Amino acid sequence: MTYANIDGWKPETEAQNPKSKIQNKLDEWILSELNVLIEEVTQNMEDYNLTKATRPLLEFVDNLSNWYVRRSRRRFWKSENDGDKASAYQTLHTVLITMCKLLAPFMPTTAEAIYKNLTGKTSVHLEDWPVADKKLIKKGLNEEIHIVRAIVSLAFSLRSKNNIKVRQPLTRVILALPKNIPQKLIEAYRDVILEELNVKDISFEHEGKIATIAITVDPRKIGPRFGAETQKIIGFSKSGNYAMQSDGSVNMPATGKTQYKLAADEVSIGYKGQEGFDVASENGILVSIETKITQELLEEGYVRDMVRFIQELRKKAGYSISDRIYVYVSGPKEITEAVTRFADFIERETLAMEIQEGGDFEWDAEEELEIDGKKVKLGVRK
Repeated sequence: MTYANIDGWKPETEAQNPKSKIQNKLDEWILSELNVLIEEVTQNMEDYNLTKATRPLLEFVDNLSNWYVRRSRRRFWKSENDGDKASAYQTLHTVLITMCKLLAPFMPTTAEAIYKNLTGKTSVHLEDWPVADKKLIKKGLNEEIHIVRAIVSLAFSLRSKNNIKVRQPLTRVILALPKNIPQKLIEAYRDVILEELNVKDISFEHEGKIATIAITVDPRKIGPRFGAETQKIIGFSKSGNYAMQSDGSVNMPATGKTQYKLAADEVSIGYKGQEGFDVASENGILVSIETKITQELLEEGYVRDMVRFIQELRKKAGYSISDRIYVYVSGPKEITEAVTRFADFIERETLAMEIQEGGDFEWDAEEELEIDGKKVKLGVRK
């Protein structure tokens, strides 16, 4: 609403905004997910399964907030009022008012407040229940985005495990894909994955290059069958002394006189990274990240931290999101050199007209802080 008010944007009627005008894949995807949501909530409401009816709403809010809005952020705040920006506004508006109708039975006052604010109408509780438009449901597209989000989530988990913050750029992410996911699908979303993960490149490897299959035995399931031998079997699984069968069952030990055959539902299958690879996996997708950080990547990490701090200073100074500013930076040589090298990026991200290293000015907001243990002084003024 903040950006829409700045742009003077007004929602269009259905007649002014035919479905055929949807051109951005993000808009197409969230409208597809919205109509799947309408179907699911409606069916569960009609079955009077009210608990089950709310669960898809939570999943949808995650899709909307943590993917659609975040991925569309630049569309909202770019300076030109083009068709893509208008499409983003219209799509989000449509999604929010429809969400209010679906939320109304469960969160009546919240749904009412948001709906009236967005539409100016009397009440969400006087509106018709939404009906899914099956023509807008794109199951293939929904699955594509689900796969991309799974890759991003797995890579984030590896960053967290290795204590590498998201603002620190990395060299590459390494993927091994199951047979049902073609490499060309990932290539189609290459730029999205690179931006989300803040990495420079994607490479593809055979699963055996980066990981080996590792099984975990469920002692609760095999205990009644094997009794005192259960711990011996668990030991075989941890040492890798087993043989996977095509039906998902496991024979252990792989060699020797005594063999124990475990059913597929008595073990869970995961992956263990080969030497030099730390992996995360989900549904056959294997993800690894290159954790070595070069000097250039380190400097870019400094700059991304600095952008975040400058944005906080903008808020502290009470600036409008469209205000152009001047930025002051003072710090050790490695920081100022990084600022010079990435000046264009800082100016673009913070709406800065110039980055200054000194001068007799009165700053609207300033702060001394630490970036990677280095003391830096920042200031902003209009």
